[in-house]
Amino acid sequence: MTLARMSSLSSRSNHLGKAQVVEDATCSRRTALKFATALALAPLIKVRIAGADPPCARIVSQSDLDALEKLLPGKVRLAGHPEYLNLATSWNGRHRAQPIAIVRAHAAADIALALSWARPRGIAAVARSGGHSYIGGSLGDGLVIDVSPMSTVVFDASTERATIGAGARLGPIYASLFCDHGQRTFTSGSCPSVGISGITVGGGYS
Repeated sequence: MTLARMSSLSSRSNHLGKAQVVEDATCSRRTALKFATALALAPLIKVRIAGADPPCARIVSQSDLDALEKLLPGKVRLAGHPEYLNLATSWNGRHRAQPIAIVRAHAAADIALALSWARPRGIAAVARSGGHSYIGGSLGDGLVIDVSPMSTVVFDASTERATIGAGARLGPIYASLFCDHGQRTFTSGSCPSVGISGITVGGGYS
């Protein structure tokens, strides 16, 4: 290789090196600008989120809540009620919710009335049995229908069938079938506080 050829290669190499430096500097400036813009907007985004209305706040009025309480007297739990916080808490501490209202359903008719109130107002309703849903499916910011008062266990010896309320927990169910109905049982979970509804439809793992 001649000296002239080597000089040419060296010159080209220097040129490419300078081009790379310029390109890197341009990328660095763009990255810095994007980062600076994000930092500048962060307070605005934070304020926007902090000042946002809670879910459904604009479509539910006090008169709506009064109508629900009139529809289901003694069965509605609103924020501030002694039972509200416990009913609005999931066994999975990761999930948090602030339901507009919680209805303590004692019969299927109560569930129907609760839904008849929620649907015209576009309020999402979820059912809560034992509150063990891993994904927080038994909580929501709309209407929570708590079926735990529906916890009866009725055994028919002639058909060998048990009719179990939607809010019954596994522990009391096992105890009733074994102690009161000829030491009978069925295959299900091992946690006594799990609700029968969730685990029956696949909401739990056993």
